[in-house]
Order: sequence, then C-alpha cells, then structure tokens
Amino acid sequence: MKKVFLLILFSVTSTILIFSQNNIERKIKNKLDSYKFFNDYEAENNKQHYLYRFELNYKNKITIAFTTSKRHDAHSCGGFMSVFSLLKTDNLWEIDENYIKVEEIGS
Repeated sequence: MKKVFLLILFSVTSTILIFSQNNIERKIKNKLDSYKFFNDYEAENNKQHYLYRFELNYKNKITIAFTTSKRHDAHSCGGFMSVFSLLKTDNLWEIDENYIKVEEIGS
C-alpha cells in the first residue's frame, strides 16, 4: 500500500512540475509573440521562437530565446536573441526580468 501511495504522490508531483514549466514557457512565448521583431509583414507573421533553459541554482534560472522567421531560412539570415531571468517563489517559476530583442544573431 505504501508503494502505491508513493507512486501516486510521485506522479502527481511530476505532473505539477511539468505543468508549471509549460506554463512559464507559454508566458515567455506570449510575451515574445506580442513584440514586433520584423519590419516585413510576412516574416513577422511567420516568426518562431526557440527556448533554451539554463538552471543557475535551485532558485534562479535563465531562458534564452532565439526568434527567427520561417521566411528567413538561409544560413546568412539572422535571428534575434532575448533573455528571461526566472525566479522561483513558492515552488513556481516566474519571470523576474526580461530583455527582448537584445541582440541580433547572424548576418
């Protein structure tokens, strides 16, 4: 009985952690989607974001986002880098600071 209880407890905890991670990723992508990256209408409507997460310690981590457009798919086309600082409070990750479109990457 204890094993079943522990298994259920572990499953519920894992589900909550996965949901909270997806929730913060959705918040980051929503913030990025609301920002205009490209002057070109077609490129702006075809933008996509790639997120990379780096855990600094148990309470801080950063997410680096690279925003490109499906229209800019050649090796010489650049993308834009954004940085999000995340802070863990009450076992939930929240955006502490964000720097959108801080650097252009590529040509």
